[in-house]
Amino acid sequence: MDDDVEAGALLDYVSGALPPAEAARLADRLRTDARYRDWAAPYLAAWRATPRPTRGEHEAAMAAFRRAIAATDRRAAWTRRVRSRLRGRVLGRGRRSAGAAVTVGAVLVGAALLTIGGRLVYRIVEPVARAHDVVAVETAVGERRTLRLPDGTRVTLEPDTRLAYRSTFFSPGPIVDVRGAAAFDADGTTRGRRLTVAAGAAIVRTAGARFDVASYPDDPDARVTVAAGAVDVSARDAPMLRRASAAAAGMTARVGGDVVLLHATTDEGSVRWDGAQLVLEGVPADGAVRVLRHWYGVDVRLADATLAARPVTTTLPPDAPGAVARLALAIGARAVRGAAVVVLYADDAPPSPTP
Repeated sequence: MDDDVEAGALLDYVSGALPPAEAARLADRLRTDARYRDWAAPYLAAWRATPRPTRGEHEAAMAAFRRAIAATDRRAAWTRRVRSRLRGRVLGRGRRSAGAAVTVGAVLVGAALLTIGGRLVYRIVEPVARAHDVVAVETAVGERRTLRLPDGTRVTLEPDTRLAYRSTFFSPGPIVDVRGAAAFDADGTTRGRRLTVAAGAAIVRTAGARFDVASYPDDPDARVTVAAGAVDVSARDAPMLRRASAAAAGMTARVGGDVVLLHATTDEGSVRWDGAQLVLEGVPADGAVRVLRHWYGVDVRLADATLAARPVTTTLPPDAPGAVARLALAIGARAVRGAAVVVLYADDAPPSPTP
């Protein structure tokens, strides 16, 4: 077995660079070939030991994988040199002194102990490495879901949201990545460690708080709203030495680029599902449009900026066309449907062409 070729193939396999057919063959070989599986075990352990939900962490995992290959190659070269010297002594000398025999025996016993000990260490370390595998949870359009993180934090995912975290949290504190909107209840559950939540441009750290984050791909900024406790909010792109902004209960942070803006939380109404329909109470029209986008999968836009602040108190039926019609009625607008977009115009606005 050519170690260089095999290591290159295994590197392509874990990084997803192999074609599907070759990847399937290599995965089958890992399942059925015990000798190959034992050879590949240190490499795979190095790969699993590094989390990689982001591009930077993925590159760190690749670097760890290459270091494991290099270290194994160095150990293999050292072993070949020792064996070559021992073989030369055996063939070149018919008789050895008792001291030489003891030395050779000690080397062989040490090598055997290293081999057995290495396998035992791997058996102990492998479950820990597997515990760092990334877990991803997603909600579909119109779906809400509640779960608990390994540290006890309770998270409610809003529709059309993705959350990723490591399957077991070790020190330093846990890191959670959110794309969409989620509510965190980490009040007293983090056991003294700081929970870190990355949501779009915002990085939130807390030792115990209840807060919401919202950062959909089409949002202009990330929003963090604190209901209880306190959090530190910083911008993902901010300079390293810039201090985080502290947000206490009743405050909202908006993060865009490398800027964090804090202000008192304003009442933006409530959205709830009563089992048969969606209930909006005092929600601004621009917020109601976002609700339609993520609860119903409909791209609705406001043609008139004056419509954005109009409060919406209504109920939306389960079907998307009915929900759009009900929202238009609630804000005094008419809906003009295009191929992929619905635009709401104020009733007193002149007729507009189909978008």
